[in-house]
Amino acid sequence: MERRAFVTGLAALLARPLAGEAQQAAKLYRIGILDPGEDRPAFMPFRTRLADLGWTIQFESRFADGEPERLPALAAQLVRLNVDVLFTVGSSTFRAQNGSRRSRFVS
Repeated sequence: MERRAFVTGLAALLARPLAGEAQQAAKLYRIGILDPGEDRPAFMPFRTRLADLGWTIQFESRFADGEPERLPALAAQLVRLNVDVLFTVGSSTFRAQNGSRRSRFVS
C-alpha cells in the first residue's frame, strides 16, 4: 500500500509543472462601442461586471458628439482596429457600421 501511495504522489508531483505550462494566457477581447452621442458613464457598469467575471477586455469607444455625419468614419476606424464585437447605440450607428463592415455582423 505504501508503494502505491508513493507512486501516486510521485506522479502527481511530476505532472504538476506540466499542468502549469499547459495554461495559456487569457485572450484579450476587444469591444468597440459606437455611440452617436457624447462620452457618458452608461457603459461603466457593463465594463465593471465583465471585469468582475474575469474577462480581459479592452474597450475602444468612438463618440460622434451629436454629429451623425461622423458615424461612418468612426465605424470604419473600429472595423480597422479589428474589434471582436462592435456594439452600436441606436439605428443610425448600426447603419453606419453596416456600411463599413469587413466581417460578419448580425442585423
